[in-house]
Formats: sequence, C-alpha cells, structure tokens
Amino acid sequence: MMVDRYDDIIARVHGPSGKSVSYEDYAAMEDERDAIAAELKSANSRLHEVAIACATAEQERDALAEQIPKWQPIETAPKDTIARLLGYRNDLGNWRTVRGRYYSQEEIDDYWEYPEDAAPGWYETPVNADEPPNVWLVTPTHWMPLPRAPKEQS
Repeated sequence: MMVDRYDDIIARVHGPSGKSVSYEDYAAMEDERDAIAAELKSANSRLHEVAIACATAEQERDALAEQIPKWQPIETAPKDTIARLLGYRNDLGNWRTVRGRYYSQEEIDDYWEYPEDAAPGWYETPVNADEPPNVWLVTPTHWMPLPRAPKEQS
C-alpha cells in the first residue's frame, strides 16, 4: 500500500516522458510525501513495539522452562530415601523410566531380610510396595524429581 503510493509519486515526479516535473508540481506532492513519512515512522514504531514484546515473551518462556525439572546425570542425584524418576536405556536400547531410590549398605543391613543378597545402589520401587523384596536393582544414567500430584478440581 505505502510502496504503491511511493511508486506513484516517483512516477509523477519523473513525469510520463521520464523528465522531472516542475518544482511547483513537486511541491504540490509534499502532503503525500509527509503522509508516507509519517506512515513509515508509525510502522517502524509498531515494529519496535512488537520486537520488544517478542523478546519479553521469549525471556518469560525461558524463565518458565527453567522451572520444569529436566533429566540430570545420575551422578548428581542425592543418595537419600526420597523416590525419584530414574531413566536408562534397557538391553534393547529403549529408554526406560521408573520410580526408584537409592538404598545404602547401612539401610540394607538394618532393614532387609537377606542383606547379603543385596548391594547398595539404585532400586526401582513400585508405589504400592516400595520395600524389599519388591524392589529391583537398576543402573540408571539419569534422574529427575517426581512431579507433584495433580490438584483436585473443586
């Protein structure tokens, strides 16, 4: 739209023969030139506003993304009694995610019926039976915190 108006003014300035028009004719187009300049300034201002809004939205998105738990190397996992999501590739190369936690030698010696059959390490722990013998030794490569339970709708 603005480009068409600009092209029209240029065509009129150069006239049908390609020769420049008189100063009077050129001066008569001043209002149109000013309108185009104002429209251009307004468009640039709006473009600037949109660019700032996009940058702000990207920063907000990135800040929220940082709050989402991410897989971390298993070496960084706390070795306590809290269950976590554990992840690893199984023998077929497929990613497997399980609920599990770390059992120390002290905990195994104190609470397991047959401690001589177990070694300290990461164990898969089902929600409904997270005590020995219902746990399985796994070799996770990654972990992340368990997500919170969904809120009940009232």
